[in-house]
Amino acid sequence: MWGEIDAGTAEAFRLAAEQTYLGGDCPGGIGTLGERRLHAALKRFLSPDVTTHEIGVGRYRADVLTDGHVYEVQTRRMDRLTAKLRVFLDTYDVTVVYPVARQKYLSWVDPETGDVTSPRKSPIHGKAQDCLYELFYLTEFLTHPRFHVKVLLADLQEYRTLTGYGREKKRRAPRAERLPRGLVAIYDLETPADYARLIPESLPEPFTSSAYAKAAGIPAAARSRAMRVLTATGAVRRVGKRGNAFLYARGEETT
Repeated sequence: MWGEIDAGTAEAFRLAAEQTYLGGDCPGGIGTLGERRLHAALKRFLSPDVTTHEIGVGRYRADVLTDGHVYEVQTRRMDRLTAKLRVFLDTYDVTVVYPVARQKYLSWVDPETGDVTSPRKSPIHGKAQDCLYELFYLTEFLTHPRFHVKVLLADLQEYRTLTGYGREKKRRAPRAERLPRGLVAIYDLETPADYARLIPESLPEPFTSSAYAKAAGIPAAARSRAMRVLTATGAVRRVGKRGNAFLYARGEETT
């Protein structure tokens, strides 16, 4: 799947989130969950049958194991997946599922009173290319025939606790929880051509990593990781240098 979803998929996502909240998957309050509700809702969306969740594979547990396929939901820190992926890929196809916030609604939680502010829209909008920063940690698996990536672009409600720095205690405040509000799009990454779709069509060749970051709308600090992933998958190839900057073109397997 690539891009906007149909009404049935959107409804399945909504029901998964609703069942997670009502089914008692995540007891406790905001600030104690560590993003468990988002994680649990995504598992239900991938497989409504909860008996397929948290299945032992060797000394690890798969988030979802169904029909010979493992799904691992990772909301951040993909470097934590490397050891278990080496084990899972010996036997199963594995899809790493990574949610990206298309629109984020932010609320602040007072840890002393428990008061929660009304949600406000964040000015930052996520996109499929945001996954490249984290996929950098999984470079060794990107061309494995059993390895797949599914990016879920969703609207999310985020809660942060007022325990950061500064007068308002908001600077570097920790994230307490994220809750799904709705699914917008799905991007399946499996082939060099799939990864090449993360390159804006308007970007002329050859291009530098800085030009790619600007065209794709990702932070400049993420450009090196992005090009590492795109090069490793064959979506782009190096074709020379301009001063100290490498030049890239779309990979031959993507045209």
